[in-house]
This record gives sequence, C-alpha cells and structure tokens, in this order.
Amino acid sequence: MHRLFLPGCSFDMNVTIAVGILRWALCLQREEIRILLKGRGIKISTGEISYLSERFLAYFCILHRSRYPEIARLFESMGGAVLHIDGTEEKGSEVVFCAKEGRTGITVMADTLPVESEEHVTKFLKRYKKEFGSPLVVVRDMSQTLEKCVAEVFPGVPQQICHFHFVKNLGKDVLQSPYFDLRRKVIGAKMVPRLTELKKTLRCEGRKPIETAELFWIRLAIEHLEYARDHSSGFPFKLGYYELLERAEEVHRLARRIMVVNSGQHNIFVEELMTMDAHIKRSLDDEGVKADARRLGFLAAWFEKVREALRLSRPKNPLEGGEPIGSEELRFVERRLDKALKGIDEEARLLDGDYPKIASKIRKKVAEHRHELFVHVKDNTGRDVVFSRDNNFLERSHRWGRMRCRRRTGRSMTRREMDTYGALNAIFSNLFNELYVKEILGDVDDLGMVFQQLDYGEVRGFLKELYRARRKQFFPVRDSDRGLLLERLVESLECGDISHVRIDEWLVAFS
Repeated sequence: MHRLFLPGCSFDMNVTIAVGILRWALCLQREEIRILLKGRGIKISTGEISYLSERFLAYFCILHRSRYPEIARLFESMGGAVLHIDGTEEKGSEVVFCAKEGRTGITVMADTLPVESEEHVTKFLKRYKKEFGSPLVVVRDMSQTLEKCVAEVFPGVPQQICHFHFVKNLGKDVLQSPYFDLRRKVIGAKMVPRLTELKKTLRCEGRKPIETAELFWIRLAIEHLEYARDHSSGFPFKLGYYELLERAEEVHRLARRIMVVNSGQHNIFVEELMTMDAHIKRSLDDEGVKADARRLGFLAAWFEKVREALRLSRPKNPLEGGEPIGSEELRFVERRLDKALKGIDEEARLLDGDYPKIASKIRKKVAEHRHELFVHVKDNTGRDVVFSRDNNFLERSHRWGRMRCRRRTGRSMTRREMDTYGALNAIFSNLFNELYVKEILGDVDDLGMVFQQLDYGEVRGFLKELYRARRKQFFPVRDSDRGLLLERLVESLECGDISHVRIDEWLVAFS
C-alpha cells in the first residue's frame, strides 16, 4: 500500500500529479478540478484537492533539490553560470527572491524573504554558492543592497546591471518632474471629464444621416481621448497624459476640417461638434500646458534615444529574457549609446533654459554606471560569453505568475497566494523548460515512481515549514472574533487594567 499511496492519503500518486498539473500548470480552480476528475470516475473534495496540490509542489521542489549536482554539472559543462537575481513582491507582502541561470532559463533557487535586506539576501546567495560555486557574472537591478551582497558572497565576480532597470531609473530622474507637472495641469483643465459628460448627451433621434455620422464620430473621438487617460500607467515608458495631448491635437485638427466642410458644402451646424472642439481648444491653448508639453517632448525624445541605443524599444514576450549580447556586439551598443549622448548634447546647446543641464545629467548617469552597463565576460575556457543584459524577465515572469494566480483564486486571494506559493511555483516552472526536462530530468520515465522514492520525512518537514510560514502571515484568529479582540484591549487600556495577567490573557489568542 505504501508503494501505491502517499502516507495518510487514499489517492494514487498519479492522481496527485494530475491535481498538481491541473492546479499549477493549467490554473484550474478547485471546483473545476473536482468536476473534471468526477467525470473520470474519481470522487474527491475541494479540500482534498488543496491537500494534494500542496504535496505535489512539495514533492517537485524536493526532487529539484535532489538534482542540484546534475544542475551544477550542466553549468560546468557550459563553462560557468550566468546568474540573474531579483526580488519581486506584492504591495505590503513578502519578497519572492529568485536565482535564474540566464542562458538555460533554469530557475535554480527561489525563496520567500521577509524583506530584501543584506542579511536575508546574503544567506540566500551563500546557499547558492555552497551548491553551485561562484557564477561567471551576476545580473541584477540597481539596488545597492544586492550590489553589497554579491560583492561579499562572490568577491571578484563582475556585476552587470540590468539595462532595463537602468533605463527605467534614468527615465524617472529625467521625466518625473516635467511629466507630473503636465499631468497636474491637464487634470486641472478638466478636458476629459467635460467631454465625457458631453458624450452622455449625444442623441441621434431626428437628425440627418450626415449629422448622425458626425455624432458617432464625436463619440469615437472622445473615447479615443478617454483611452489615453484611462491607460496612463507605465511611467516612464508610457507617458499617458502627453499622449492624451497628442491625441487631442489630432482630434482638434480633424474637427476643424469637418466644421469647414459642414459650413462650406453641406450648410449644417452640429452644436455638439463645436462644443467638443471648444473644450479641447481651451486645454491646448493654455500657455502652461503648451510649454510643459513642448519641454516634455524634447526630454521624451532624448529618453527614447537612450532606449534605442540599449535595444530596449522592441516589445518582448512576457516570458522571454532580453536579447543575448556578446562582447563584440556590446562594444557596438556602447558606441551607439555614445553617439546618442553626443546628439543629445548638441541638441541641448541649441535650446535655452535647463536643457543643457538635463543633458549633462543623462551623461553623468551613464558615466557613473558604465562599468556595470558594459561588462565583458569570459567563461572557464576563455570563450566570450553571450548573455542577456536585461534582468526584467524575472519581474515579467512574476507578473505572469500573478495573472495565473488570479485565475486560480480570484483577485482577493492573489497576495496571500503569492506569499505562500510564489517561490514554489518559480521552481515548478522548470517543468516547462525543455532543456531542464532533457538534461536534469532526462532519466525520469515515471514522475510518480520518482516521487515515491523520495524520503517522506523530508516532504513532511518541507510541508511543516510551509505551514509555519503561512501562520506567520496571518494571525490564527477567526474573523468573527477579531472585532471583540480589538475592543477588549482598548477597554483594558482605558480602564487602566494593564496587568501582565490581563495582557498575557489577551496575547493567548495569537499563539
């Protein structure tokens, strides 16, 4: 029986694997899995599905740990590892910290850290070093904490800062003040709210066909402007309110052409069109808005030149890393960036105001981090190493994981689910890496048989740690009792009854 079933479980190991794949790979909700298995003649409760899916993750992660020697040999055969590290977190939650080998795409280690501090990151990197030795290079974001930790654990190992994070930080330094000044003025002009109210008043009943067509045109134009405002996040790579003004200029020009045709050829007057154009023109004619938009336009063009020089303007697949670059090509990128900086300097000298100062700021930022932006790496055999200089694929993978988590659990549970299973899912994602399956799990013919051979005591210890971590996130208090507990301590403090006995009685609820 022990060879067929998990200890304390009445389901075959293949059912556990099926539940795990359905839950974590296909992101089905528990009720969906229950119905699907019922159709296969397997009666199972949603609670049992949770039980089995957690154990599947535990078994897979322990299997992954048991394959550390194979992973180390793979890296050695490649001449060394290119280590990408990054911590991602939900707002107000713990940090899912991952170490990924860039050329193979294998997530080597992942853990949930309370905070991305020197203490916790250093311990994580020391565990990596114990199992895999020192990498050829570490690709990280611009965090000084990560810089110090890498230097301490891997002394002498070059550190490549992520080009994406560098450009993102540069964009914030250069564009933040002018963009949010413009945003504040555009919001203050209330152009879009007024147009939204106008859209509600559009009525086509009793109008001529040409007037009806123009009313539909007005609605479409207003929605064209609303979209830019409603999708204005993504700063500094997306300047939503600047794009809103550009769209407003376009709509204004087209509306004027329609009004000329209406008066000259059709002898009609569409009041709604005149009203819409007046609202737009009032905002566009504001001297403060015009000056800020002009200034932001120059700075945004400079920012785009730096992005293009570092090859960061192309859209990327959410699950892929950046473009691999070797030393020879890296020199070309460096020369192209220098050419872009020279062009920015020349343009700044032709402009007045603080443009030369901003151009100098851009050049200083590049000079400050040049040694980390263009790192040339040789492997253990002396060959040039071609690798991605973009570390953002780890964050994109995290966001992708959040989307899948939301599909499984719904929006309200996303943060809690990511805190509990984010690191485990990062390891589980290796199952869909073709190289990992071939080189690391190549001798596995039956996943269930391999799971059965793992030490269940280790699995049980793994799950205990998981449960302990989960209890730290939330107090073990029923929701119906929380209000009473909140009120009880306040009453004790107000009446002056703060004896150790009463305080200890109150704290018992959290043990």
